[in-house]
Amino acid sequence: MRELTEHDFKPLLKKGYEQNLTGNEYVYDFKLTDVPVMMKILSSVRVDPSRKSNKGSHQIRVFAVKVGADGKICGGYIRAEHVTIDAYWRQNVSKAYIKVKKQVYQRARRERII
Repeated sequence: MRELTEHDFKPLLKKGYEQNLTGNEYVYDFKLTDVPVMMKILSSVRVDPSRKSNKGSHQIRVFAVKVGADGKICGGYIRAEHVTIDAYWRQNVSKAYIKVKKQVYQRARRERII
């Protein structure tokens, strides 16, 4: 399959996502309002095709991180779900996002954060 572009992700993401750069790829962040956690989608979209790709950037990764009171990332919260870039990658990213978000709320309830 061809390499993904920034425009491939636009229809997939809802309001509230912030686009950032990490290394040579776009990252989409979404801060959850009722839990001090941020959902992250590492898109595998290369910013500069002439630069070497990031390690593991041949797949889309969806995961969650803890956020402190100052808004900075404190550490990991939920491990990454890896999505292979194939004909069904859009559906699989949505499924991975839902799976990770469910895990966030299950862990938050266990830890009595919410």
